[in-house]
Formats: sequence, structure tokens, C-alpha cells
Amino acid sequence: MFEKFGEVLYEAGQYKIEEVSIWKSYLARRHHPEKHEKWCRVLYKVEVIDDGASIVSIVCECGNFEHTGLLCCHALNVLDVLGMDQIPAKQILKRWTKDARNVLPDHLVHLQKDKINVNSITFRHSNLYTHALEVVRLGDANTWTYECAMEILKKAMDTLTPMASVRDGMGLEDRIHSDKGKDKELIPMHAAESHEDSDAEGSAVGNFIGLKPPERKLKPGRPTTSRDKPPYDDPGAKSKKFKDATNGKAPDGSGTSKRTHLCSICRGAGHKSTACPQRGDLPRKEREEAKCSNCGVGGHKKNTCNKPKVVLHVVENATLEQISI
Repeated sequence: MFEKFGEVLYEAGQYKIEEVSIWKSYLARRHHPEKHEKWCRVLYKVEVIDDGASIVSIVCECGNFEHTGLLCCHALNVLDVLGMDQIPAKQILKRWTKDARNVLPDHLVHLQKDKINVNSITFRHSNLYTHALEVVRLGDANTWTYECAMEILKKAMDTLTPMASVRDGMGLEDRIHSDKGKDKELIPMHAAESHEDSDAEGSAVGNFIGLKPPERKLKPGRPTTSRDKPPYDDPGAKSKKFKDATNGKAPDGSGTSKRTHLCSICRGAGHKSTACPQRGDLPRKEREEAKCSNCGVGGHKKNTCNKPKVVLHVVENATLEQISI
């Protein structure tokens, strides 16, 4: 997006700014409009909205900010003419900043970089959080500590789940919801005793709403970029295991196997005419004797023929005397 912003800023040099009303309204006109297509727009109106002390926002009729969330080249050109070296904070959207991925669910919103100072962390929350991280560090040392830590966490979850149903309103999650003034029920952070929503290891990660990764669009398996090869193109399908030689079809009856050749005697598949069982004493067709192309007699070729072929040349407008001479 930084490179995209640079491209927009570079395009701003194609326009010149005309003042309509001081600090209120401006016109962005394109340089040399005759060099562009007739359908190309060359004039845009830009309005500046301020609170008396500073610029709150800037609106251009091209609507690029409303569509993409990024200021257009016309608005940037106006800010440059006004001597502004910063974009109004209202028009810097979070999705174009480094903190765009830092979007957490409601019960973890206090950990966001732009929300850390809004909601203070309670002592008991921070103390539990620190000890939980220490348990994770120790449990990740080897397989034995991992199994022991998982058993301890499972027992702790089973013990705390019924006790956590009674809330005193001093927890961090309760304070966040009370500050927002929402009357909705609190989202349960822990699984029930049955652990039906927990994962295979009982870590209850699946119970934290919003922490699950998005479902993959492409399911695991054969990549979609590789085409499904037909049996006659697949080396594995050419074996006897995948091919029925009697009818030349695949085992599933799809009929997409390699084309079979038929016998010229019985018109059957699976053999040639030389090995046909119905051949019997069928005499072979005698081979024709080669003949000379000059004299038409067999037994020799034209390059050893004693009677070379005579070629007569036709001469136009020639008399009989000239031909004899």
C-alpha cells in the first residue's frame, strides 16, 4: 500500500489546482486535456471540511476514498497546495496501516495496540496471564512435561468451569462489556464439562471464539491445478489391473481407455490377424512381382534395364527435313 500511495502521489502532478473558495472549495484540472481521450474527465471538484483549527477531512467528487479507502491524487494535490504535510487522521484507515492484522475478539480487545490504554488490565488478570505463560514455557520443554501440563490444565478447566458461572463483575471481560454498555450475555470462554467443543487434546482452543483460523477454501488433497488424466494417458491405468482387454473399457465401464485394434479376420479384440484362432489354413496373399518401370518386364529394375526408355521431344514449327538432319 505504501507503493500504491506513491503511485497516487505521482499522478497528482498531472493536475493543477484552482481556488474557488479559500479553505473551502477547489478545482483540480488536468494539464493538456487535448492530449487525452474525449471520454477522459479533466475536471474534479474537491471540498475541504475543517473545524476552524485544522482540516478534518477532504472530499473529492471522484469518490476514490469512499470506494477504496485511499485518498485520490486530486485530494493529495489540494493538501500539497494548502501546505499540509500530513493526511487527516480521519482518512487514515486501519486496514492500510501496520496494525491492520491486530484485530482481536471482544474478550481480548484490550491487547490490541490501539486499545491498550483504553481498558486497564486488572491485577488478577495479569497475574493469571503471567503464570499461564510460565506453565506453557515449562510444558513445552519435553514430551513428559507436555503431558503433565495438559493433565493439570484439564483438571483446572473442569474445576473452574462451574465456579466461573458466578461472576463478581470485577473481571476484565465484565468491565469491558460494562464500559461498552452492552446488555448481551457474556460469551463463554471455557468449554462445558463434556468438552464437546474442545480439540483432540482437550486444550479448549476451539472454544475461544474469533481465535480460530479461517477455513481454507481449498480442501487438502489433489491440487486443483493438475488435471484429471484419462486412463489412456495415465501410466497406472495401462496395466492389467485397471484395464479390461476383452472389451477395451475401463473397469468402471466409463469407456475412456485406449482405443483397441480389431482383428481383420474375426473382427475381435485382443489379437492380430497373424495370431487369430479362426485363421486356419487361410492362404496368405501372394506378393506381386516387381516389374521394371522402363520395359514392364519383371526380374530386374530400371537401373539395370537393357532397354532404356525412349523419350521423344516435340519440336514446334519444325519441318521433316530439319528433323531428319
